[in-house]
This record gives sequence, C-alpha cells and structure tokens, in this order.
Amino acid sequence: MTSKAEAIVASTWRVPRREECTGYGDSCITGPQPVCVVTAAPRWSYAVSVPFDPPTLPTFVIEAELHVKQGTIGVSSTSRQIDHLTHEALVSEGQTSVIVQLFAQRGDECLLIRNGPEDRAASCELRRIRWRQLTNDECFDGGADLRPVAAWHRFYGTAETIAERRREREYSALNEPTPRAWFEGLTVMLYPSDQLSRALHVSGAYEPNTAIVLRRLLPDGGVFVDVGAHAGIFTMLASRWVGARGRVISFEPSARERARLLEHVDRNSLTNVTVHPEAVADREGTASLKVAADGFGGLNTIGSAFAYDVPAREQVDVPVTTLDRALASGGIQQVHAIKLDAEGAEYAALVGARGVLSKFRPALVLELFSRSLQAHGVTIGQLAGLLHESGYRTFRIDDATARLEPLNELEAADEQNIVALPQERVRTLAHHVD
Repeated sequence: MTSKAEAIVASTWRVPRREECTGYGDSCITGPQPVCVVTAAPRWSYAVSVPFDPPTLPTFVIEAELHVKQGTIGVSSTSRQIDHLTHEALVSEGQTSVIVQLFAQRGDECLLIRNGPEDRAASCELRRIRWRQLTNDECFDGGADLRPVAAWHRFYGTAETIAERRREREYSALNEPTPRAWFEGLTVMLYPSDQLSRALHVSGAYEPNTAIVLRRLLPDGGVFVDVGAHAGIFTMLASRWVGARGRVISFEPSARERARLLEHVDRNSLTNVTVHPEAVADREGTASLKVAADGFGGLNTIGSAFAYDVPAREQVDVPVTTLDRALASGGIQQVHAIKLDAEGAEYAALVGARGVLSKFRPALVLELFSRSLQAHGVTIGQLAGLLHESGYRTFRIDDATARLEPLNELEAADEQNIVALPQERVRTLAHHVD
C-alpha cells in the first residue's frame, strides 16, 4: 500500500497489457495480464519493450515488479527508439517477486526487457510498473564529512545505485574542466573523460577509507609528504588537516598532473603546500617517465610498463630525487605521515628514505600492487622485508569500517592500500586511528 508521502511523488502502479508491448526477434509474449516473456537464447537478446507515460521531470525513477522464472533478465529504462539504455538492472531466477528501480531521464518512455549474459533463454512475468521522483538520498551530492565506503574502487567501473547513475549522467555531460565544491571547504576540478574525476564525482569522495586513516594520523601543525601526488586530492585534504602551522610536501613528476595539482593549490589558496617536480626513488638523477594517455594520469610510471593495458601519451625524461635529500634540503625537522602511490616505485622511494624513516619514524600509507612492483624489478616480499628491517608493522584498512587490522602477509593485501606504523608507536597510533 502506498503511503501518503509516496503518493505525492509516485504514479499509480499499473499492470501492463500484452497488446501494449513490442516484441523483438524470437521472443515470446503471452498474457493478457500480467505480461509473460520468454527471451531468445543468445545473450543480451532484446525481448520486449513496454511504454509508460513519463513525468515532466528531467530525471526520475522507474519501478518495475517482476518474477524471473528462468535464467537472468535485464531490465532497462530507455527511449521508444531504444537508442540508449539509461540504466539496466539484472535479475536472476530464485525470488518470487522483485521490485527493480531504474534511473531514468527526460526522453525515456519505455521499459526494455532482454536476455541476460547467458546463452540460454530466460523468462519472466512483468507484474507492475510505475514512476516516481528521486528521494533526497538518491539525489545525494556527497556528505559534509568523509565516511567509510566499502569496495570504493568499483566507482572506476559501472554505477549501480540511482544516485550513482544520476551523478554518472551529470559527469558524462561535462565538456570542459568544471570546479565543484568538496569536503573541507575545498574546490576540486573535474575533467571530462578522466578516470579520477569520474570516480570522484560519481562516489562523492576519493579513496575515502584511506583518507579517513590519513586524517587521524595527521595532527594540527603536522608534516605530510605526498609521493605521487597526481592532481593533489590527498595534498588538498592534508593541507586542511595539518592547518596553517603544518606543511605538505608533494612530489609529482608528470607536467600534466602537476599542472592540475598546482591549479588546486592556487584555487584553494593552500599556502602550506610545496610542490616538487621530481620523481622519488633510491637515487638522484633522471628517469624516463611513461605518461599514460589523457584520462589515465594515475598510471604514469618510471617502471618498465603500465600496471594496466592503457595507451601511452608520451615518454619524457624527468628529474629524480630521494626523500632523504629533498626533505633535508627543505629544512624539514619532522614528518608525521608519508603517502606513497608511485606506481611501483614505492620500494625504491623507501630505500631512498632510510634516513627519514630512522630519524622521524613517520606513519606510511602505501599502495601495494604486485604488477607495478614487478615493473620495477621488485616483489611484495622484498617490500615486506624492507619494512620489517626498518622497524615497521603493517596493517590493512578494513573495507567496511576503515579501522586498521594487523597484516602479517602483505601478499594477502595485493592491489590495496596498506598502512605501516613504527613498531614502537603501534599501540599509540593504531589506537588513535581506530
């Protein structure tokens, strides 16, 4: 039964009729009510489209109640011409009745039923459809503060919820760099066709669990070192967290990414940030930087290959320094935390920071990725050995809560961010982070 509040924002449920439907290919439609559909056998075969009267809203939600009797059914919101699928949900057999909720936009006026990803016919009973307005939660534009988000890296892929799908549509409409209000009173720039920008806009955050840990590790007046700063997401946040008395030292060798980093620093008036153009490793000199194509800037590397199969934009020589040399030259007297996301150069960066690790005992936040390390001729085991020799204990970041959990075998956390804490400060720091 529809509540009074829901009645204001939702159309009446109705049962579709067989004569309304348009069938495709070898699909079979029976009825008369509710409509029963058997799809063709090939995967993703269109079966039937059912029109509805759309509201005069730019965006809305279509709800469909169905019972899948066999296989997997794809249910999509689309136009009468089926020239796009605005949002699709997959429903598999095994449940008596399921209400599917789909993001829709002006121009959508059909519900499309098709076969799923299996080469066998599927069947379902379409019982009722209606539209409704988006709720406040579905219009979510990011919270006032960071919160843990499980499986955040899925935001590099397909949007799932109504709110995510709406934001994905917003992002796809960008045709020029666009500023957006963000956490901590910051402004972040979104760039069209850019992995980082899309993930940030669709989710409303960027690696939030790692950011939560980092925030708790940085005191007011602290010093943060950002190795592989990219566009400066963590640099910006850390600048706020350490305050006017603190310092942020960021390293970004790619001229394209460094320009975005400097724009963020300037746009947000971050006077406590110093940006270095060097790559960080275990020596001084130069290195050949492989710069990924536009949109994939987070994969730039001085290793032998990109971590993923992406096109290259160019290969350029860049200056290289060590953290020991750079921080000593800058007169740094303390370091509270170092973030290392250097596409496999993390091991070399730590070798070149032996003095910093010994003198300042900073907390470390590292990206752990065996493929990237291998492109530098290093294994996870070697990285683990270096951390152990340096007197550090390792922790994983719990995906659901962002709490730290002891990590004895680094291989178990491959392709994740991990935290390493000085052995003598584990009790204090781990308690503080949790």
